[in-house]
Amino acid sequence: MARHSDPDLENRILKTARKLWKKGAGEALTMRAVARAAHTTAPAVYRRFRTRDDILRALGFTPTFRYEKYRAEWSDGKGHVVLDETPIGTFGEIEGPSRWIDLTAQALGINPTHYITQTYAEMFFAWKRRSRSQATEMTFRALGKKSKLPIRQQPGR
Repeated sequence: MARHSDPDLENRILKTARKLWKKGAGEALTMRAVARAAHTTAPAVYRRFRTRDDILRALGFTPTFRYEKYRAEWSDGKGHVVLDETPIGTFGEIEGPSRWIDLTAQALGINPTHYITQTYAEMFFAWKRRSRSQATEMTFRALGKKSKLPIRQQPGR
């Protein structure tokens, strides 16, 4: 059976990707999800866009900062206390309503004068200036580092 070309498929894929991004950002924007929602196949998507990066570029976005982190998270139902291991250090975050953050920080013995409000990008570029690193992204590979966290094997693997 002959294959029929769909001249509008690329536009449909991009329109679908934009909708998925609005719905759930990167978690929702998988090649298979795009294919399903665009009523096509994953190979058809991959023939036009090799990666999510290619899709985002086609939507007019350019990469400005790439980073990696390993996150462990705890919650009491009102907010989250997290530990993020990054290539430039391990950082704690307290996420939730302002009052909850202040009460949780106090319970953990953290003084508000020690709050860090910089983004990971700001912290990385400040680290680069201090360390004179030539790295262009905050990834473990780019900084020649390995995670200190043990890799946990998933059940059944």
